[in-house]
Amino acid sequence: MKKFIGMLAVLLCYGIPGLPVCAAELEKGFPAPPDSAKPWVYWGWCNGNVTKEGITADLEAMKRVGIGGALHMQLTASIPAGPVKDLSAQWRDLMRHAATEAKRLNLAFSLTSSLGYTGGGGPWIKPEESMQMLTYSETHVTGGSHFSGALKRPYAWTDYYSDIAVLAFPTPTGEEHPFSAFNPKITANFEGLEGSKIIDGNEKTRCKLGSTNAASKYIQFEFPEPFTAQTLIVEFGGTIARGVISIQTSDNGNRFTTVADVAAQWNEELFCKLVRITVQFPRSTSRYYRINFQHIFPRGGGTPELAEIRLLSTPRIHYLEHKGGFVGIYPIGSDASFNADKTILAKGIVRKDIVDLSGKMSADGVLTWDVPAGQWTILRVGHASTGMKNHPAQPEATGLECDKLDPRGIEAQFSRFIDPLLAKGAPLEALFPYIHIDSWEMGCQNWTGIFRAAFKKRRGYDLLPWLPVLAGGYI
Repeated sequence: MKKFIGMLAVLLCYGIPGLPVCAAELEKGFPAPPDSAKPWVYWGWCNGNVTKEGITADLEAMKRVGIGGALHMQLTASIPAGPVKDLSAQWRDLMRHAATEAKRLNLAFSLTSSLGYTGGGGPWIKPEESMQMLTYSETHVTGGSHFSGALKRPYAWTDYYSDIAVLAFPTPTGEEHPFSAFNPKITANFEGLEGSKIIDGNEKTRCKLGSTNAASKYIQFEFPEPFTAQTLIVEFGGTIARGVISIQTSDNGNRFTTVADVAAQWNEELFCKLVRITVQFPRSTSRYYRINFQHIFPRGGGTPELAEIRLLSTPRIHYLEHKGGFVGIYPIGSDASFNADKTILAKGIVRKDIVDLSGKMSADGVLTWDVPAGQWTILRVGHASTGMKNHPAQPEATGLECDKLDPRGIEAQFSRFIDPLLAKGAPLEALFPYIHIDSWEMGCQNWTGIFRAAFKKRRGYDLLPWLPVLAGGYI
């Protein structure tokens, strides 16, 4: 302790960048700090209950008690609506009044990047200008014949979707057949499960997972013959806040051994309405597999839903959704260093065998292709709006979040939200010297319309042949 006090005294007397030179000066300045050291406050305008008189009174009170600046925030906050509508001419006039009064009182004033306490968006953001997420679908075909058919449109969280590429490659050994082709008998320790819905390859057909308050639930797959697996893919039918998934195996259906706890406590701020979890586990061969779900809590409450479950004998990238930027925070307690079976990886996707079929698909998604001999996987890759919106704001001020990876998305937000607040020809800093974002609760985005061109410019090579990696494949 004496050593610490001595070090503190030395720092105070000889200086820390940005602090007074010695303790005496620090003590002298504390009762009346300079403007640069005064605290700022959040200043909430709650659901249209605001007047010019109230604005002036608030700011003068801040000045009187030594506040240095105000961070403006427009909130609904479950407060009854007042007479001022967000973004109306009256609201803009009040905003300019606040900025002018703050300047008169020598108070710093910061405008939020959008209305609500989180995000940067509004009703002026078009779907193509909003946050984008990569999405894909797989189609398996047998070669040596002519193929002409519609490729499944990748999942989209809103109506907006745009194709990136169509790629084909020889199907990795072990993935020649869909999971449903192995005819597992599906049972559960809870009522109401329609097993066929979770292996039909359609994420829109879903099953309830039972009460979130009861003991752990399991879904059991019983195969006619021993089945080898090392990858589990689970798709939920809603945003899941947290939970634990584990895998158990058995040769006789009576005594089960836990192979792995494959997911634990993932991110509460997931980005979309469909959550996919991809995990690897030690390669196992058994007739019985149990997928245990413990403490699965959907965000916002309710009963969790399952869209799809797949067991694969081939490896997929462990925690693909987290590593690929589909969701934000790596699962707490997860095995971040899991290594795939290197002997199996040798049978993965070979880059030189990837064929770009983008020019062979029509605008309505119909692919025409003379398929070479063998089994082929066709990957349709696109991007879609995540559908995230700024909040909490009045309905007339709520809209899609702008694209954060494309300057055009940011420019759209600034030009349509902030520019109308300025007097004609007035510089931004004249009224709003600061613009801040308060809280990031918009999830992730891992794509933008300019991504491919920007990647090639920065990295020197085309990312197109590597897109299958973002679908979980090893190349």
